Amino acid sequence: MIQHEYDHIEGILFTDKLSSFKKRLIKGRLTNISKGKIKIDYRMRFPAMSKKR
Repeated sequence: MIQHEYDHIEGILFTDKLSSFKKRLIKGRLTNISKGKIKIDYRMRFPAMSKKR
């Protein structure tokens, strides 16, 4: 956890730690995410928002 948070401070992304082979495998997906073109294959649930009175 400490390493993860330190990486955030240093501006290191998880993709910076991937091998070039793995980067090539996910390049298309990462490009689509950066362009906002993503398809979600799972159902998202959001907690009910309680109303404050």
